[in-house]
Amino acid sequence: MRLRFAWMFVAAAMLPVAHASADERGLVRCGNEQIAIFPDTTSKDGRFAIGWTIRSHAAHAPAPWSVYDPDNPVLARSMALLRDDQGAIRKGDVAAVDGLVDLRAKTFTAFRSDEPVFAGNAHDDFVVRWYEPHGAARFGVVINNHDGNSAQLTIDLWLVDASGAPRVVDLKPRADEAIHAFLKKRDPKDAAKYEWRCDVAAAHDVFTSNSLALTFVADVPDEPRDVDAGRIEFAVPSGDVTRSSPDAAARRALLHE
Repeated sequence: MRLRFAWMFVAAAMLPVAHASADERGLVRCGNEQIAIFPDTTSKDGRFAIGWTIRSHAAHAPAPWSVYDPDNPVLARSMALLRDDQGAIRKGDVAAVDGLVDLRAKTFTAFRSDEPVFAGNAHDDFVVRWYEPHGAARFGVVINNHDGNSAQLTIDLWLVDASGAPRVVDLKPRADEAIHAFLKKRDPKDAAKYEWRCDVAAAHDVFTSNSLALTFVADVPDEPRDVDAGRIEFAVPSGDVTRSSPDAAARRALLHE
């Protein structure tokens, strides 16, 4: 497992930007919720960040935040995964929720995810890139990559528009449809079998004035064949897919890894 970003296994308190609103454990209170801020996810102006909290309507409530220790990922995991009376993890009862934190207004806008990231779980790549071109304009892309059974996949892909009232666009369904349409032209027989991931190593200057462009890698799990690579572009702030195209340079790089 490639641990490209080791911070995901350590303290949420290790913040690159000091926030007066965060306590010594890196927790911020938004309403009646405690939010743990992920390191290296803060916008350049220090106002927004990505964090996680615990929400549950299940009968077996998770441990309270009073026992949270950012240096103990095992404890954080036990908080986020609900257990039954015998101590077994209850299927589907993941209480962790990721979201956008407004550190000034003290609000939390939740992301919808079946595999949320939280301190103590092992996602290979959880990457946030911010774009603040002028004035109050503020956009971010959040990539949640995780190892599947045989390949690393993009589990979640969100566009965050924090220019006004926070707005989150789920790009994953749109990207999935566009990428498989792209693959169908290149491999009509097996296009549906392909899984894909965003190439976070290439996710640096991904924004321009009105678009977001990401490199993706696609392959068929457990089948020996060449991987494919492409580039997908989205309009900002709508999140609509505007183009998907081959990326010859990325494909060559993959074949020579």
